[in-house]
Formats: sequence, structure tokens, C-alpha cells
Amino acid sequence: MDGFKERGDVLKKEGKERERERERENEKEKTTISVIKADVGSIAGHYAVHPKQLETAEKFLSKAKEEGLILDYRVFNAGDDLELLITHRRGENNPEIHGLAWRTFLEVTNKVSKPLKLYAAGQDLLSDTFSGNVRGMGPGLAEMEIEERASEPFIVFAADKTERFLRNSGNPGTRGLELHALQNLRRSMEHRGAHHRS
Repeated sequence: MDGFKERGDVLKKEGKERERERERENEKEKTTISVIKADVGSIAGHYAVHPKQLETAEKFLSKAKEEGLILDYRVFNAGDDLELLITHRRGENNPEIHGLAWRTFLEVTNKVSKPLKLYAAGQDLLSDTFSGNVRGMGPGLAEMEIEERASEPFIVFAADKTERFLRNSGNPGTRGLELHALQNLRRSMEHRGAHHRS
């Protein structure tokens, strides 16, 4: 009987070790993709961002990358919205990342938009002070936390002067966006007599 008990104890121990190993594998660092945008002023009305705005934001995020706050970034625009695409390991709704975006928008507004007297300088900055999260303060935000795979391409759809129609599906298998508006647009076009190809 003692032999069975010892063998059972060994199997339990091995099982617990395998379980701990699986838990360690599941604890891999996740990557967060944050896209934060704001209208901080534009040239020629609500048209496009000024090249100096992009340059200033680029310098600000480059410094954050050198300091290790973020993994990588891309600064671009959609119409007159300045877009910050940031990858990091700090999770969604992180005050450091949101604060970085907020400070970037303020820097662009104060050092470029206002001195150049750009149209609607700082339009989307609805508060004078940062509260730890950009939600409700003017800037737009989309974030997704993923376990990065060996090859992990993703697409950001950015548009200005549109209704909200994209939302993160939250499906880890597809990691895509549901484009509900496409169905509505198709129905609307059919209703108006427009032709389309399926």
C-alpha cells in the first residue's frame, strides 16, 4: 500500500509542477495597442494637421520610447485629427500612457497650434488638468490588450467627421473590428437604388 501512496504523491507533485508551468506560460506579458486622437488645431479650417504638429508629437513619443515607457509608436493624422498609435505593456486605461498622450496633445497645442494660430487650436482638450484617464476629456480612444503572436499584424481604421461605427469585437481568435456600419451602408444604398457587388 505504501508504494501506491508514494506513487500517488509523486504523480500529484508532477501534476502540480505541470500546472505551475502552464500558469507561467499564460502569464506572458501582454501587449497593449492604444490609439488616442485629438483635434488640436488644423490648417485651412477642419482640413489637415500641420507638418510641425506631426513633428512635435513624433519627438515627444520618441523620447518616451527611449525612456522605456512605450514599446513603439506611430504618429499620423486622419483629417484634422492628430493620431497617436502606441504599443506598450502597461494595459488598457493606464494613467501613464493616457498622461503621455495628454502631454503630447498639450505640447503640440502650446508649441505649434497656438503660435501658428491654427484653426481651433486645442479644440478637443476639454480640461486644463489631466485626471489620470483621457476618457471624457475630449480625445478619442481605442485600446486592445493582446497576447502577441510571432506574427501579429493589425490594422487601424482612422476616420474624421464620421459617426461612430467601429467597435472592437473582443474576439481573440480574429482580433478584428466589426464593421456594423457596412451593413447599414449597404442597406441604405440599396434603399436609394445604388448598385453594389457582393
